[in-house]
Amino acid sequence: MARPAGPLSAGPGPAGPSPARPVEGPAGLLRLVARLTGVCMLAAMPSPVPPRRGLPGPPRQRAEDACPGALRLHMADDGALARIRLPGGLLTSRQAHALADMAEEMGDGHLDLTGRGNVQVRGLADGCGSELGDRLRAGGLLPSESHERVRNLVMSPLSGLDGGGFADTTEWVRSLDALLCSDPAMAALSGRFLFALDDGRGDVAALDADVTIVALPAGRAELRIGAGGARLRIAARDAARAALTAAEAFLQAAAAAGPDPETGRATRAWRVRDLPAAPGAPSPAGTPGDPPAPAGHPLDGAALSHRLHRVGIPCSRPPSATGPGTDHGTRPGGPAPAAVAGAGGAADGATGTAEPGGRSPYAPGRPRPVDPARDPSGPPAGPVAGPDGRYALSVTAPLGRYPARAWRLLAATAERSGRPELRTTPWRGVVLPALPRDAVAEAARRLAAAGLLTSPGSPWSGVGACTGRPGCATSLADVRADAAHAVRATPPPDTGRPEHRSPEAEPPDAAAPGAPALLPVYWSGCERRCGRPAGNGPWVDVVATGGGYRVSLAGAPAGAPAGELADPPEVPPGERLAAAVASARAGSPPAPAAPPPPPGATSAGRPDSPPPRPDGASRAPGAPGVPGAGHAPPGRTRRRTPGPCPGTHGGRGDGRGHGADAPSTGPGTAPAAAGGRPGAAGPGLPDPPGAPAGPPPGGGRRPAGPRHHHTSEDLVTGYAYEKDGAAIYRASFATIRAEADLGGLPADLSRVAVRMIHACGMTDLVRDLAWSPGVVARGRAALLAGAPVLCDARMVAEGITRRRLPAGNDVVCTLADPSVPELARRLGTTRSAAALELWRDRLEGAVVAVGNAPTALFRLLELVGEGAGRPAAVVGVPVGFIGAAESKEALAAHPSGLDHLVVRGRRGGSAMAAAAINAMASEEE
Repeated sequence: MARPAGPLSAGPGPAGPSPARPVEGPAGLLRLVARLTGVCMLAAMPSPVPPRRGLPGPPRQRAEDACPGALRLHMADDGALARIRLPGGLLTSRQAHALADMAEEMGDGHLDLTGRGNVQVRGLADGCGSELGDRLRAGGLLPSESHERVRNLVMSPLSGLDGGGFADTTEWVRSLDALLCSDPAMAALSGRFLFALDDGRGDVAALDADVTIVALPAGRAELRIGAGGARLRIAARDAARAALTAAEAFLQAAAAAGPDPETGRATRAWRVRDLPAAPGAPSPAGTPGDPPAPAGHPLDGAALSHRLHRVGIPCSRPPSATGPGTDHGTRPGGPAPAAVAGAGGAADGATGTAEPGGRSPYAPGRPRPVDPARDPSGPPAGPVAGPDGRYALSVTAPLGRYPARAWRLLAATAERSGRPELRTTPWRGVVLPALPRDAVAEAARRLAAAGLLTSPGSPWSGVGACTGRPGCATSLADVRADAAHAVRATPPPDTGRPEHRSPEAEPPDAAAPGAPALLPVYWSGCERRCGRPAGNGPWVDVVATGGGYRVSLAGAPAGAPAGELADPPEVPPGERLAAAVASARAGSPPAPAAPPPPPGATSAGRPDSPPPRPDGASRAPGAPGVPGAGHAPPGRTRRRTPGPCPGTHGGRGDGRGHGADAPSTGPGTAPAAAGGRPGAAGPGLPDPPGAPAGPPPGGGRRPAGPRHHHTSEDLVTGYAYEKDGAAIYRASFATIRAEADLGGLPADLSRVAVRMIHACGMTDLVRDLAWSPGVVARGRAALLAGAPVLCDARMVAEGITRRRLPAGNDVVCTLADPSVPELARRLGTTRSAAALELWRDRLEGAVVAVGNAPTALFRLLELVGEGAGRPAAVVGVPVGFIGAAESKEALAAHPSGLDHLVVRGRRGGSAMAAAAINAMASEEE
């Protein structure tokens, strides 16, 4: 017999015994028994679901907060559930061992991490309250019984470990936790109220917390209330007290809210977004459903400022010139552009920019830049270098579910490091703070053998799910099993740009095994969506319907209004569902079902035209929903305004689908960057007159409808342009040096950067460069000594100017070797990665240039770890959307400390790699 959902209690809650109620039916009888016996018994009240903008589902219907805790348990179909708060995710290895003991001896043998970095133990027996409480107290995990549910504090997981950010937020966490537990009034907060303490990098500032503190330069911080609410500048030393004061103001506002005007019942606000708006108060643009605090409200800027001053905390409004929430740091050569995204997309710091003397852009005091187009996804799995020579190791588990034996291994690994601490993250991961350099690789290997994810290439990256059946009575499906099937059945779709691929590169459907998808995906067993992603970034929403699943995009892509979802069709479990999820993760949600076309016809109305690929590979980068480009609201596409061809007679755009005018990929239009053919007017443009009929290479479709043909009247017989090649070079390099900020680069690296910018035309490339000190000098010395240049693609090899090589160096690309296809099949990887197996006897002391395939760069790092040889210098600039950014981060943080030059993020390419080698090879401009 299924147990109804509801909270359990090990005794009276923080507010004291519940008032007397009539005993009605079995549920009422159970409540009465629970009050009389004080043991884990059932209370008949379903867990309420707070509303979230942009997400359909039932609104909150109960005035009582039933959020589970360590003492107030929740009864599920698989037993009782305890949620143990871990403020900031901080815990000792001894506490971690204690949790593993509880999971094995009292629960189902697993520990589940939540979206706030808390831990859950499932499968507990009835009557467990007393023993569980004793164990938690003995482990130091229950400092206050009355406040245990309100200790919801998240912080930047890498704070104080990687040299990023403006402050070490661990002290903020400890101070605020102590203040919360010592203030009796704070026990009235709900178990859902959230504090976020961000060190300036913008990761937890995007989690839609109720009170957020963001570190700023020069010992300052910013206090933020909710989403779009008040923002005030304070001293960093006052961070914890200011957060507590804001929580007090919230409780006062909640108490003064009064009854619900529609139902007449008393209103209990659990979170800032639940506070009623004043009549007629407008919602801020782009955040419907989250009205700002109106003037005179206890949470508006003026009232909160007065409250802070009253308790001795000086504060001020953010500078109006840059807008609320902005505070740009400075660096040599001028102000740094904003890069750290906070709530609502505001910037809160400087980019991680290079300092004189070759210091890495990830140096202390510089927050790592965060892409404001999407929610940050936390630290990627793998090692992260720290300024003290030690490494943090970030790991996670499929669906955030850790077997007790793997959890114990994490604790033991931390103990062997000499710093017996762990940090859980709001992305259901764990960070081991300080491993010695020579122990990182072995630790990662041992943890991976235990089933944990220790590299960013896992297909499980970004996949989350609720409990589902059989643990949850309200779930309509076994979502964990269906999610696992989808992960196994469909590799993440490859959305790399065809124009950046060399002829030898792997085909679009040969995505690297384990490459992370573009968007996170969350599987829910019902409309409640328990544990869904926080913040406002885009994610794929997969919801069970009873007969299948609905797959759609949720959240708000950058530049698009929030709160809009497609009306997706129902997809049955199996291969179709896996393909639909993979397509949506690439930014292409499935459209409502349409009647089939007549025989011999296609969606464009022409015979012989290939149908759209179900895996979304023909979808263009920059299409709606794909991060990092112009976006339409989720569920929509943008169409180019009819007119002349781009680049001919005033047509707008570059023809590659970039920017707000990206063409639709629906019927009648050509996918950008996928439909171009050699000799065409440009990628995605109409074919020249006389081009043969049929689909063009690359998987695109020709535009339907009339085509623009040039006539002799369109042609111009003469143009005024520079024809002296040497003059063009001189003017180009002069322009680059005038427009690019090269002031923070060493002289030899400056020459390399100029060449790389010349190859790509992007003067802002400097801000994404990361390097090891002396990499250019070591690469040049190796070339002078006759070292070979090992290239991942023929395009890189062909781009290297042989006359610049100082010792007639060999330029090697093994991708075309006849043995590579079979080797790739046997190893289960791409041809680009398999080709590196032929480098083993030449890798020691070589100069490596990877410009095309992230899988090749990952394999290079594996070869070095296997002892195949250590290259003298690595230029790692693979381009793309799948694995490119992660492979370059892995190179920069590799435990062996390889000398490297990378371009962070998605940018890169064969031309950049060849340009860097050419600049290393010769000092000639």
